[in-house]
Amino acid sequence: MQELAASVQRLTPGDYRRMRWKNGRGWTTELAVHPRAAQLDGQPFAWRVSLAEVESDGEFSAFPGYDRTILLAEGGGMELHFADAPPRRIAEPYQPFGFKGEWRTRCHLLNGPVRDFNVMSLRARFTQRIVVLRPADLPLELADAGQTRLVHVFRGAVTVASGILSPATLAAGESLRIENDNPAGKLQLICEAAGAVAALVTFAAVTGVTAENSGMGSGGVLPDNPGFPTA
Repeated sequence: MQELAASVQRLTPGDYRRMRWKNGRGWTTELAVHPRAAQLDGQPFAWRVSLAEVESDGEFSAFPGYDRTILLAEGGGMELHFADAPPRRIAEPYQPFGFKGEWRTRCHLLNGPVRDFNVMSLRARFTQRIVVLRPADLPLELADAGQTRLVHVFRGAVTVASGILSPATLAAGESLRIENDNPAGKLQLICEAAGAVAALVTFAAVTGVTAENSGMGSGGVLPDNPGFPTA
């Protein structure tokens, strides 16, 4: 991890955590998680960003109380079947799709294994938003708005700069984590390479939430522990 400024970190693949799914059907590479020690010390996460490798048809594990958003990062696509909603075909890369973590979800691969970009947050504590960025969307200025953000580069490269830090270029596979207490002020994302694709994930805290009424409980345990890790 490279500290670009206080509360602004550049993450490379060496900083990520790769782990087997709970059901053993694939692998998940965790890009970022909050709290940072979640899963390693037994506590559930409040939000998480990962890249899941889906190797075969099968069910996703349930995450009661979480919102999920996925987008196809690599592969021939998949179709998700829900017990509580119509099926969804995900065949176009970089198209975010959101659903509830408690929905019983079964995945059918359309043409071999895929990798999906996976964002989850405990809805009692955070809202989440994903925006896919391409060269036409940049440069983009990120003001310090009291939100936590993660930029992940899928293709090409994206440069980040501000008035107080030297420009740093994020290559494909790298990420930028910006905490909500970022003192660097406005950050600018710049891209000059054709074909670059990145995702900007924003987590905003739900106002008026405490640990006691957030669903985490004072001990940080969910009422219905969904089990970790999974797709």
